[in-house]
Amino acid sequence: MTSALAKTTREILSEYATHMGTGHCRLVPLSVWEALVSQLCAVEGEKGGQAARPEGLALLKDVQAAMPEGLAPLCQWRAKLVEPLFGNPICVADIKGRARELAALRENDAATPATTPATTPFLIADVRRFGCELSPACRLGARLAVDADPGFPGFVVVGIAKHAHPQIAEVVETAAVDADSVQAAPGSDEAREARRTSRHRANDAAAVIAAYLRAHPKVVQLRYPGLKDTEQFKISSTQLIGGFGPIIDVQTQDQPGIWRRLEANDTDPKQQILKLVL
Repeated sequence: MTSALAKTTREILSEYATHMGTGHCRLVPLSVWEALVSQLCAVEGEKGGQAARPEGLALLKDVQAAMPEGLAPLCQWRAKLVEPLFGNPICVADIKGRARELAALRENDAATPATTPATTPFLIADVRRFGCELSPACRLGARLAVDADPGFPGFVVVGIAKHAHPQIAEVVETAAVDADSVQAAPGSDEAREARRTSRHRANDAAAVIAAYLRAHPKVVQLRYPGLKDTEQFKISSTQLIGGFGPIIDVQTQDQPGIWRRLEANDTDPKQQILKLVL
């Protein structure tokens, strides 16, 4: 049975908003979100991740039809999808730096009569893999951020930055469901807290494992966002919260030039080290 003290959907969304660095989060059907990102990011060869499903595209058309008149067509807008941690070997996205660059371009566009505010792309941060607890993406400059919650299968949590263009905010608002009409699945409060705790422990374990590997004689190269003497650390130390993620990439003497990925988990890091085979 659902506990009488279970959090309401609005309370859950408020928690996500705090982690994302914004004051406003909405619950959006996953199919509509996929269609929206596919349309916004499918420019100049960019991909918005997973291909949009037909039902999502149909629902997105309904969303656009329900929007107020006088707004620019959604097809005029462009977005760039970014993840806080990406690539092989692992890298940290400079969300703040990219947001500043795009803001400067937008100022240029505003001063040019032939352009519109939609000409320059805005950032969408996808934090689903490592969680919004690791990256306050909206505070860093992303206009939208997206995460997933175990209590709402079939939906995503979308954070809307305070500095998001009103039309982009309107699209999300129109696509979102009424928070009072959706209830989180039973037991999701516990599942959510367990996931956050697990991620935090995995991040802590990765720091211990990375320190061990850096001194290992067989390791010739190592990539980990928490290494203090790297250029990446200037970004990760100011843009990541509660650790540097669970990913460590290494090259060994036996396989030079080949990156091997290690992903820490929430168990004792010493035991994880003992199980390593390099």
